[in-house]
Parts: sequence; C-alpha cells; structure tokens
Amino acid sequence: MAIGDYPAEYKPKVHGLYDPARFYGTPDTPFSQVKLGEMTQWIGRLNKSPSALAELFSRAYW
Repeated sequence: MAIGDYPAEYKPKVHGLYDPARFYGTPDTPFSQVKLGEMTQWIGRLNKSPSALAELFSRAYW
C-alpha cells in the first residue's frame, strides 16, 4: 500500500464510503480478552511493520 491508496481489504461495494478511522482488516481477539497463556501467540499475530504503525496512528487521529 502506498501513501494515498485505500487499504487492500477495503471494498467499496461491501463497506460503502471510506472511513479513515475504521480498520478494514480481519478483526483479532481484543487485548482485554487474551489469556495470559495465549499472550505470545497474540503478539506473534500482530503486524509489526512501519506501515501498520502509520495506519494505527492515522486511525487514532481520525
């Protein structure tokens, strides 16, 4: 995904108008529901790329 492009998961016919504050990917288990024994697996599933961090800050801004 380049700067200014829509996320790959966004589909206009399904989601309607684009909302920059919404996450269009597959939802994962919320942090509050993760058990202590599953914590390492949950952290391993996180996308830790710089672009994912930029998307997180962008959603928080909007």
